[in-house]
Amino acid sequence: MGRGIFSRKNGIGLTFLFLGTTWFARAEDSLPSSPYHLEKTFSKKVEVTLESLLKPSNGVLVFPVAGNGPNQKILRCEMSVEFPKEKFQGTLTKDLSKLAKPVLRTLVNSKDSGKATARIHAELYNVKLVEGEGPKKTTLTTVERSAFTANERYYEHADPRFKAWMKGHQLHRKKGERDIEFAYRLLGFMREEFRYKIIDLEKVADEAKEKKTTEILLCTQSLEGECWALSRVYSAVLRANGIPCKQVAGRLIMPGQSSHGTTHVKVEAFLDNSGWLPIEVAATVNLRDIPLGKYFANGGDYMVVMNQGNNYDVQGFGKSVGKFGTFSSLVALPAGGKWELLSERVTIKIDP
Repeated sequence: MGRGIFSRKNGIGLTFLFLGTTWFARAEDSLPSSPYHLEKTFSKKVEVTLESLLKPSNGVLVFPVAGNGPNQKILRCEMSVEFPKEKFQGTLTKDLSKLAKPVLRTLVNSKDSGKATARIHAELYNVKLVEGEGPKKTTLTTVERSAFTANERYYEHADPRFKAWMKGHQLHRKKGERDIEFAYRLLGFMREEFRYKIIDLEKVADEAKEKKTTEILLCTQSLEGECWALSRVYSAVLRANGIPCKQVAGRLIMPGQSSHGTTHVKVEAFLDNSGWLPIEVAATVNLRDIPLGKYFANGGDYMVVMNQGNNYDVQGFGKSVGKFGTFSSLVALPAGGKWELLSERVTIKIDP
């Protein structure tokens, strides 16, 4: 098991951090020739359970349906709600975005307190880059490519101020530079220029609104942030260069360490039509004595990803309630209220 950093709660009750894991060795700056693909090695089976207490309420509960990815295969994803006189399952539906991402959703109307439970069963894999064509060709649809390069909330790469910042740091692909080469160079830039720091996301959002700017611009000015902020900047730069990219949130699988079960955010990028590659931005910035390549499309069995990446646009009471970012918790929308991430007890079972 690798080294780690401390954790703490930020202003909205989420824990963002990174703790190391088992990595495959790869020499610094050693990237494969094209074509290349990810080679997967099975690591373990896990079962992650989130339990949240519910107050008497009238509202909507939502949980993202985890999908398969470079480091995982989802076996089952479920949500249930239990009150003293009734128990029911979450209904599989889709969000209102163009990607129509799957979510589990249920209406709640009770004068009693209750409990909501979400559970994911998954197989986790370590990966490494291997030269040559992969066993299966991976492609993106036009809708997917457009969605994962979009200039949208949290990824405002078309903002003239963000463009000027990118230009000043030469964060554009050079002639003949492959996706993988640019993504790797950008990761090195993030390590050199930024610092890992737990921040209060609500205060940052308020400051951005007050100063009429964006949250990623504030991050490029302070040059510090946690996993959510750092991976946002990284994702926005890749998107600005036409490289499909998404932030994915989930739970760390680090038994025996304080980070076990806490929320973490990393990046998955679709590079050179070789599929989605996992990229660990926060660890790259925080743990500087470990070779850069160990965080780039390497290892990865330390986390269960619980969402499909990108913004979610979920139906509330007959209408959209607006976009919100990646999440890995049960989410409630009280009637007439705002979306809130529920506090929860996390239980993780590991079957190696």
